[in-house]
Amino acid sequence: MIDEALLRLGWTEHFERASKPYLDEGLEPARIVAQHRGSYAVLTAFGELSAEVSGRLRHLAMHQSELPVVGDWAIIHRLPGENKALVHGLVPRASTFARKVAGVVTEEHVLAANVGVYFLVSALDQPFNARRMERYLTMAWEGAGTPVIVLNKADLCTDIDSARTQARAVAPEIDIHITSVTAETGISDL
Repeated sequence: MIDEALLRLGWTEHFERASKPYLDEGLEPARIVAQHRGSYAVLTAFGELSAEVSGRLRHLAMHQSELPVVGDWAIIHRLPGENKALVHGLVPRASTFARKVAGVVTEEHVLAANVGVYFLVSALDQPFNARRMERYLTMAWEGAGTPVIVLNKADLCTDIDSARTQARAVAPEIDIHITSVTAETGISDL
């Protein structure tokens, strides 16, 4: 039986099966919700903890993409008497949002994991960048997610129809939402 708190965080039977060996050892799952320099914030069935990657996991990681990112399901061990944990492993990812690392290396830089819908936000207070949106759409499709385009700051745009037309040209089948937090428009549609 899967814990209700974990279900609310996105835990599924797929993740449960994949992590069974770890869970049988007394370790527990946690969702990475923030990544800081050298540490992570994780949510468990019992609340939020600060976590660090174990030395063994860091040593075994051949590439940066094998270390936790936001959205990952980590296998952790709580440190007794502390609000901290060690990450001992990662549950295999269902999806990734990744790009190539900068430079000549062909290594993948995973930005987020286990995300089903990607909201690709472009601010309308500057010209719409179709090439950048095409790159983000490609990353979303390659990562097995569903992209949604959000054109924000509509209150600062003088030609919303042109921006929408440009977005539609690069993404004819994708949902496009026009929003403005300041004017409080389009938010409820999201």
